This record gives sequence, structure tokens and C-alpha cells, in this order.
Amino acid sequence: MLSNRGCYSREKMISTPFIKNKRITLKNLFDGLPIKDLTWFLVRKCNLTLAQKKELALHCAKQVLPIYEKKYPKNNCIRECVEATEGYMNGSVSKAELIKKRNAAANAAIAANAAIAAANAAIAANASAIAANASAIAAANASAIAAIAADATDAYRQSIWEFCKTLK
Repeated sequence: MLSNRGCYSREKMISTPFIKNKRITLKNLFDGLPIKDLTWFLVRKCNLTLAQKKELALHCAKQVLPIYEKKYPKNNCIRECVEATEGYMNGSVSKAELIKKRNAAANAAIAANAAIAAANAAIAANASAIAANASAIAAANASAIAAIAADATDAYRQSIWEFCKTLK
């Protein structure tokens, strides 16, 4: 853990609730790390495949989509971006269509800065469908910020845990 601590200082890592366990499980990390740090750890340190990183980014964006839709119920650009991302990943949407939906979502996010983290999660998941590492981290971080802002970290944390249990 000390060699894979990311931006944590040695002292901060030693103060985590699980560090003295004989064996540290992924569940310990889920329960003991702040949500942003947890998603960073998943993407950077858990040897996820490119496809798994893309799936995680999409999952994160889907989890916080309701935050945006609650604030902007008449604006479906973010949902369309998430759906286009999913379609691109399963082969039913072209790259051109994906980019078109991402641009519309970016414009919606700029206009709706109060819910920008949720919108950014969708945009980052969309970028992750094409790229991976940085975009997956961006989607996860934006989603975590949106979850924190909406006071929904417990539900978000649980959804990520359930997602990870489906990884093979």
C-alpha cells in the first residue's frame, strides 16, 4: 500500500483505518478511502483492462445522471451523451455521432454550471469510449464530485462496489 499510495503522504496512508490489517481487501479500500481516491485507485492501480476502464467511466456517469436531470429536467443532452457513449461501446453508434452528442453535452454543461460535475462525468465517459486512462479518471472524479455535491456518496460508493463485483 505504501508504494501504491498515489498522492497520499506516508503519514496519510498510515492513518487510513485499514492499514494495520494483516490483509487489505478491495472492500477495505471501498470503506476506508474518500470516494475520489477510491476511483483513482481503481483506474490506476487495479490493472483494469481498457474495456473495463471504459465500462467504469460509463457506469460512473450513469450514477450521477439523475443529479443533472433533477436540476435540468427539460435538457436531455447529457442523457443523450451517456446513451451515445454506451451505443458507441457496443457498436451501434458511430464515432461521428458520439462526438456530436459529446459537443451538445459540453454546451449544456457550460450553460448549466450548477450541475457541471454530473455533466462533465458524461462528457468524460464519452471521451473514455475513445481513449481510456485519463478519461476514465476524469469521469470517475467528476462523478464523485457530483455525488458529494448531491450528498449521495454512500449510494455512489455502493454502486461502484456492485460494479466492481461484476468485473471478470
